[in-house]
Amino acid sequence: MGRPQVTQPLQGGTLEQGVHIGLPLKITGIVFWGLVAIGLVLVAEAIHWLQRDMDKAQLEQTRQASLMVEALFLQGGPAAIDTSQPQLDRLVRRTNIIGIRVHTGLNSIAAGESDAHLTLYTHNFTVTTTAGESTDVIT
Repeated sequence: MGRPQVTQPLQGGTLEQGVHIGLPLKITGIVFWGLVAIGLVLVAEAIHWLQRDMDKAQLEQTRQASLMVEALFLQGGPAAIDTSQPQLDRLVRRTNIIGIRVHTGLNSIAAGESDAHLTLYTHNFTVTTTAGESTDVIT
């Protein structure tokens, strides 16, 4: 029924002339390739969903790290840049952030990796000392 059948001996003819494929086998092939096509479309859509979820997670982690750096500098003031290297190193180890670079005025401090091929996220905030001085900090 659905199997290839040899309808005549192959004594002078070609294979195409001697083999008959029934309708159920053709339907099986159409269904198979249709399911493969549907699967490929679903995989393509799933990749977009995963990419969007990954981008949201990266943005959330960088925002969280920026807020932690901001809290560190709000506690210590602008002078905290001189003493914050151990805390920044610990922050890089605890989070999924590859590296952090903090700029305040002409001073700069970095923890972790910082290469040109990495995506850069910036967060600006102002730190005010008890004397009323303020400086911009960029993470």
